[in-house]
Amino acid sequence: YKNILSSGGIKEEGATTMVNAHTNNITCATFSHFEADKVLVEHYGTSQQKEEMKKIAKDRLGGGDEKKQMEIEANEEEWLLNTVKYQPQFVASGSRDKNIFIYNLAQGGQMTMSLDQHENWIRCVAFTASGKHLISCADDGLLLVFDLVAKRMLRKIAVSYTHLTLPTKRIV
Repeated sequence: YKNILSSGGIKEEGATTMVNAHTNNITCATFSHFEADKVLVEHYGTSQQKEEMKKIAKDRLGGGDEKKQMEIEANEEEWLLNTVKYQPQFVASGSRDKNIFIYNLAQGGQMTMSLDQHENWIRCVAFTASGKHLISCADDGLLLVFDLVAKRMLRKIAVSYTHLTLPTKRIV
């Protein structure tokens, strides 16, 4: 559906969160991960989200048990998915309208921020592993790095397009 990004089961089982801020087709979207959620919740989350993240962080420390903490850290992704039943708190989307929007799913899909530095269709958005930045690329030939706390572009990288030509003869 044009202008609608739907994510099922984020708030509660069977629920659907609808977000609708783009003025053209959404071309890419990505859910946040735990590290990105820590950063975004700290600065833009509700008090309930902040309490939940504190609880998860405390559980992640293994309750003071060093052996348990090391075990959790070694298998963090599995621990988040299976033990905590962790759900992403945010989603970022890019569109033909040249905008990137980040939505807080726990607030019913309320837009948290808008980033509008691209000059053409956005093709990809991704949260960095640290969760402090969002990277995007678009048909304008730019890869942009955004600081999620300051809500500003940090770096603009021009990407050259190269087309691969497959050989007509089989190479053995």
